[in-house]
This record gives sequence, structure tokens and C-alpha cells, in this order.
Amino acid sequence: MKIRIVVPAVLALCVATAVFAQEKGFPSKEATRTYSDKITDLVKADNIEGAFKVIREQWLFPEDEIANLQTQTVSQLPMLKSRFGKMLEKKFMKEEVIEDLMVRYIYIIKYEKHAIRWSFTFYKPGNRWLLNSLKWDASVDELFPR
Repeated sequence: MKIRIVVPAVLALCVATAVFAQEKGFPSKEATRTYSDKITDLVKADNIEGAFKVIREQWLFPEDEIANLQTQTVSQLPMLKSRFGKMLEKKFMKEEVIEDLMVRYIYIIKYEKHAIRWSFTFYKPGNRWLLNSLKWDASVDELFPR
């Protein structure tokens, strides 16, 4: 009797895990933009922990990669504030698209003396858009056309 209960429970857990894993990603390009907006809104609100919680929901790669980025972000943002002044606003700068394969969104967080660039890249290998990479840096010169 116990074996009959355990087997369906294990199968249900496996199916639930497979369904959860398949649900990573976004059904539309518009949903990737909404997701990127949400993260940058949290960064602008100085809620780095909340931003990385949202990022982890979609992160497909090893946990240590995103943990390292979070550690760097938490340690470096106070230095940016002391160097560049207070945060002023978040601004969406541009969308770059490669057919129906990749999309990248570029935002800046404006400070009193400088701006920080945030970049989100999504990849569509099948029918869902996956968060492929994200980074932030002070390379605002990259925003100018070449």
C-alpha cells in the first residue's frame, strides 16, 4: 500500500519539476521588456536584494555566477554613489534585435555626475525567450553609434 502511494507522489514531483523547468523564460519579447523594466525599477529604488531575487527566478546558469554578480553589485554601488552622487532616474535607452533570435535592452541609471549602463540580453532557442546575460558597467561611451 505504501509503495503505491510513494510511486505516484514521486512521479507527480518529477512532472511538477519538469513543468517548472519548462516555464523559465518568457512567451513574448514584450514580456522580456517588462521583466527588464521591473529589475531596473528595483535597482533605481536601491532594492538590490529584490532585483536579484527577480533575476534568480529566470537565471538558467550556475548559481555562483549570479551570486558573484550580486556580491559585486552590493559592494560597488555604495562606491558609485560616493563618486557619482545620488541616483536621479532610470532611463530606457534602446532595444537591439537580431531577427527572432535575440534581443538586448540597454538602460541607464542616471547619477548626478555620471550614468551606469545596465544591459539585458535574451535568447530565443525555441518558443520562449530566455535571459541569456545581464551586466552593468560605466561604459556609457558604448551608447554612441560607431
